[in-house]
Amino acid sequence: MTERPPLSSAHELLRRTTADAHSRVDALLGGGLASSEGYGMYLRGMHRFIQVSEARLAGHGVMLGVARDRLEQDLAALSFEPIRPVAAPPPEPDRVARLGWEYVVSGASVGARYLLRQAQQLGYSAEHGARFLAGHAGDPVWPRFLVRLARERFTPDELDTLRDAALDAFAAAESAFKTARQENVHG
Repeated sequence: MTERPPLSSAHELLRRTTADAHSRVDALLGGGLASSEGYGMYLRGMHRFIQVSEARLAGHGVMLGVARDRLEQDLAALSFEPIRPVAAPPPEPDRVARLGWEYVVSGASVGARYLLRQAQQLGYSAEHGARFLAGHAGDPVWPRFLVRLARERFTPDELDTLRDAALDAFAAAESAFKTARQENVHG
């Protein structure tokens, strides 16, 4: 059994203050992956979110290139095209703000475990169509992030920055999934 990471006051603040934003993103997934079409929509939205996050984090913290590559392999396996790219946002220069983004990106690995089971029920696997979910679900990025977060000591202004950045990341995820839902077409 893996040891549970400590619940820090920063983690509690983020969980509490981003709950509504998190719920909006979850609602866009419509309760899960009931069909290949719905799964394709999820992959397209996640691909867009990872692209934006990769630009914002610019090599700091979580490594997203592998995740993006796996998403592109999964999209190809399902004959879906990625959402048209957007202009890359500038890298986030602030260390605390990057932690806010990492909270959202790393936390997605928790949901990936649940979604992987649904993708497997649709016939996809780590070898075909569910490479991203299998990799993300098996990555210990979330507990490692929580340990890092618990070690930090934030000023009140930094806590505001942390929260605002996490909310920005959830807004980017929400936008990505809305776009995927609106443009849910095969390539």
